[in-house]
Amino acid sequence: MFYETAEYYARLDARATKLDKTMAGTLRELIWDFVENPDFDRDEFLNLGCEPQKPKPSNPDHLDDVRGAGIGFISDAKPVVSQVEQLARDFGISKASLVRYILRKNLQ
Repeated sequence: MFYETAEYYARLDARATKLDKTMAGTLRELIWDFVENPDFDRDEFLNLGCEPQKPKPSNPDHLDDVRGAGIGFISDAKPVVSQVEQLARDFGISKASLVRYILRKNLQ
């Protein structure tokens, strides 16, 4: 699970609706595409604001429903999870940060 802003949550929802798929299925496809052809750019990672984010109940920016609930992803796809974990280790970032990067890169 990772936390995402309402803006990107809405973008993912719109893309899924357009493709007549679920948000989880859409995110899974984005992740598989990245795993099959990893293209990581640390500058882009930072510019997209993908550094680790920990929601704090005292921060009003972290109180919207999306951040509070988080987004569950690919829990039923163990093969891709292990590949995402390996890529995240290779890039020196967390798994959640890598998934956030993949999502934001594809939904700009």
